[in-house]
Amino acid sequence: MPFYSVAASGHTHVILLLNMRRFLSQDERNRQRFESLRGTDTLHQIIQEWRKNLSSQCTFSILQQTGNEIPDEETMTPEEIGFATGVFRSIARERYFDPVYKVNKEAFKFPPDLVANLQFKKLFLPVWERWEVYIRPSMTGFFVVRLTWHYPKPRSLLQIARETHRLQSPFDVPSALQWREKARREYADDPERLERTERSISCLLKWLGAEEEADGVPVYYPVHWRLAMEVINEFVRVLSPKISYSSGRESAEIPLAEAPISPSIPLHDIYILHHFDRLYVPSLEAHKAGGSEAPSSGARKASPPDPMRQVPVNIIRNSKIVRNQLTNLLEGSLLRPLGDPQKPADASDELLFEFPSPRWKLADELLERNLATWSDEFCILGPRLGIIIPSQKYEGYELGVSTLPKPTLKVKYSRYWEAIERLVEFVFETRVLAQLIESDSYRLLQDMANKLEEVRQDMYRGNVRVDETLRDHAIRAAHLMRLSALVQSLAHPFFWSRAEYAARKAQSLIEELDMPRILEHIQHNIEKVSDLASHVDEIYVADLAEQSNRRATLLSVVLAAVSLTLVVLMIPSFLQDLTQFFDPDKKGLYIFLAAICALPQIVFSAWMLFKTFRRPCRIFSIINELLD
Repeated sequence: MPFYSVAASGHTHVILLLNMRRFLSQDERNRQRFESLRGTDTLHQIIQEWRKNLSSQCTFSILQQTGNEIPDEETMTPEEIGFATGVFRSIARERYFDPVYKVNKEAFKFPPDLVANLQFKKLFLPVWERWEVYIRPSMTGFFVVRLTWHYPKPRSLLQIARETHRLQSPFDVPSALQWREKARREYADDPERLERTERSISCLLKWLGAEEEADGVPVYYPVHWRLAMEVINEFVRVLSPKISYSSGRESAEIPLAEAPISPSIPLHDIYILHHFDRLYVPSLEAHKAGGSEAPSSGARKASPPDPMRQVPVNIIRNSKIVRNQLTNLLEGSLLRPLGDPQKPADASDELLFEFPSPRWKLADELLERNLATWSDEFCILGPRLGIIIPSQKYEGYELGVSTLPKPTLKVKYSRYWEAIERLVEFVFETRVLAQLIESDSYRLLQDMANKLEEVRQDMYRGNVRVDETLRDHAIRAAHLMRLSALVQSLAHPFFWSRAEYAARKAQSLIEELDMPRILEHIQHNIEKVSDLASHVDEIYVADLAEQSNRRATLLSVVLAAVSLTLVVLMIPSFLQDLTQFFDPDKKGLYIFLAAICALPQIVFSAWMLFKTFRRPCRIFSIINELLD
């Protein structure tokens, strides 16, 4: 390692979130049904039942969650440790936490032609072999994929940053297409080798969902996205999970299916969390930070490379180099000199990377961002990346909390931080749900505004009608309001956490993720959606009133027509009867009296008919009413 390197041992989590809706069938009705179940206890129970399908396969194994009793410490999941130490309340454990499945990578078989591809071997396979993969379907409607890399031996922070950066390395589709064209020219005399090369490239393009032609092919196919899609597609293929939907008289089974690989990236967001059990610095830096006299520069040049020395967490306070490199790791920026653009980066280029020099103020303010409650702990949770360094002094201790039940004494201090890591994942998932609600509420506003404009145009023409689309928008608005209330609750840490030290970390992360502003936007959008929904109700009432008026008008027209017809038909008969029973010489008087009696009814019926049929559109409207 270089003289100035800072190293650590521990593990790194990379949390990826993908929308479960992508893995439903293409039926839009099923997607609407799924959205009505997102975030509900019903979906939570459905996900719990998926574990029944584990018996007939070996690709996924569940990290078992126990019942209400406190299990042995060695078998406790992070959620159970969090419950025992006060990080989570029982409501979070019972309603919001779903089973976690570990991926058995040995059960995955990739096509030989794909394994033979250079990009697959250089980009995907190293990541696939190094990182452990876990998958958790969530009641919020996401698939949470967690990649974990353990490094028990010291690794420089630069190497750790480089390894997480490697996850986002893109597959170069245009280069693969260019190489295929080049191979066709170079291997024209070797058809067998040309066939192997073309099969390998075609297999890679098919695996990526890319087109066979170069025009319009996107350049960016990140490795972590393709890995997440691979494990989730296998999950839905092997377990064949289904979502049972029931609402009123309607019920349906919504099967999850493999999502077609497409150039659009389904990844909603990514969060990286580093957990360092040990921290190492060069011996010279340890001497300087501890106040000892440092060796002279001449002695340093004559001596072999400075060995690494394990140091306590308090070295961060005394060593500027440690603060600088932790600041670099939080920022995530790496520099590398420009080289041959035709030469792909590989492991041999590792030493070419370096950290930039951060501003001294940012590095010196690092300790002010420390969320740990003990002096020899370190915990920083940023908007994209977090660093946790537990106390080395209390590593072998059991943790007891005086405000919680006695069984918490069974929890080791070192495992308590697993619950904090689960807390970070839970808050991050809540933020992504809030982002989804924000974008969905904006799209709903746009759809409702466009549809209301069409309704207004019909209103101006005297035709008020609310179609099914507008009613579906109103139902979507109701479910968005429900999800908004759920996010508001989850964004309040004391709703699901009972320990102040854990809630304070969650609250800080919520602010770092800018969730208050997102919640403000959601509230604003929901208010507008509510106003439009109220307007839809008003239009619906107007539609009902218009239909009632049409029916009343139609009834009046029918009665007027029948009355006029009867009057016209009865007058001759009436006159004939008068002349038979009374004096025939007074026939004129009888006709006059009959006309006086029938005239109001004739005038009223004629006026009603004229009023109704004076516009052609009324005629067609009445005809439509009759046909309906």
